[in-house]
Amino acid sequence: MRRRSLLAGLTATIGSLSGCIYLNIGPRTERSIDREVPVRDATSLSLRVTNGDVSIEGGDGDAVRLDGTKWTRGDESLLDRLRLRVERADGQLMIASNEGEFSRPVGIDVEATIPDGLLVGQVASTNGDVRLSDLAGDDLAVDTVNGDVDLESVDAAPDVETNNGDVRARELADLRSIWTVNGEIDVELEGLSDDGVMRTTNGDVTAHLGEVDARIVARTRNGDVSVDGLDVTVETSSKKRLEGTIGAGGPELRIETTNGDVTLRE
Repeated sequence: MRRRSLLAGLTATIGSLSGCIYLNIGPRTERSIDREVPVRDATSLSLRVTNGDVSIEGGDGDAVRLDGTKWTRGDESLLDRLRLRVERADGQLMIASNEGEFSRPVGIDVEATIPDGLLVGQVASTNGDVRLSDLAGDDLAVDTVNGDVDLESVDAAPDVETNNGDVRARELADLRSIWTVNGEIDVELEGLSDDGVMRTTNGDVTAHLGEVDARIVARTRNGDVSVDGLDVTVETSSKKRLEGTIGAGGPELRIETTNGDVTLRE
């Protein structure tokens, strides 16, 4: 089983390197983005790109402010057709790049500042990092394939997934799931309203759980499980597994890695 896990991680890493090499062939030409999109009657936002970093930060006003850079490794004229498209439906404001129309490497790095009260639903990139801060979510899903995810002061219970990247969260109100294959997880969690999971294949997991009421199941196959300053009522414990309750108990939080350590902290 360990050999299968290592092979899966190696396959994902090779795929990541192939994509990164393709995106870095040839000189890079850039053009800046500076745009405002009125919110109107929208209550939630989705933002998706293919090749690029995505950052969303809470702010004020009545429009979504988009700043950033669009780029290409091909002819500069490609930038004339590369854009962020805006659609509206059922109270959703959907902003997405049109990179799928191009055969040459193109991408968009975008920083969005959103008004207070506009909830974030879906955020995605394929090759890029995702960062969210000072905002609230509505059925929040955060996805990237090759990139890190960073959450700070996010009022939501997100589903977070990356294949090749780390996941870091501070002042995270809740969670449903956090997954990565090749990367570490470091999460400061403030509550848990339903069962949740943090899981990686190749990497350490550090969970800061001093404010959480939950039942804990923590385990690793090739590593150690340890507790650092967190008050746990232990049900069963070994070098590689721990089950117990923290606070008043509650929903189950599973914290797992295959090749790495699990650390539970206050």
